[in-house]
Amino acid sequence: MDTAFSLVVIIGLAAYVQAKTEPLTSKNDEAVIVDALTHIIEASKNYKAGVNDGFGSINMTLLSDAGLIPADLTTGTNPAGGSYTISNQSATGYSLNATQLGPQLCGRLTGKISRFADTSPSDCAAGTLTIAVN
Repeated sequence: MDTAFSLVVIIGLAAYVQAKTEPLTSKNDEAVIVDALTHIIEASKNYKAGVNDGFGSINMTLLSDAGLIPADLTTGTNPAGGSYTISNQSATGYSLNATQLGPQLCGRLTGKISRFADTSPSDCAAGTLTIAVN
């Protein structure tokens, strides 16, 4: 009887801990993605300050080769399994994308990153967060 009671208590505690740590892992993933996006944005602005064509030639590999971002941001994936990409480059701006986020994660990230840059929440249905960097 004591063994059965102890087993029930242990299983209950394990279930409680798992329920509490899963949201923390999700929030940690969100923090990692927000940190990566803001790091890429700041790195690109630093790069832009030292070149003549503004953001015109910017890409993830160039930022990594210049030592402005870690190489794992160009070759690795974000915690949700997608990647970070740069598109629509011009002298005055570009689009920074985080892919395969899922609509709910993308929506939460849109709110968090919007204080740093203009976001396009319409792409969240497809799981891509697009940030207009100027």
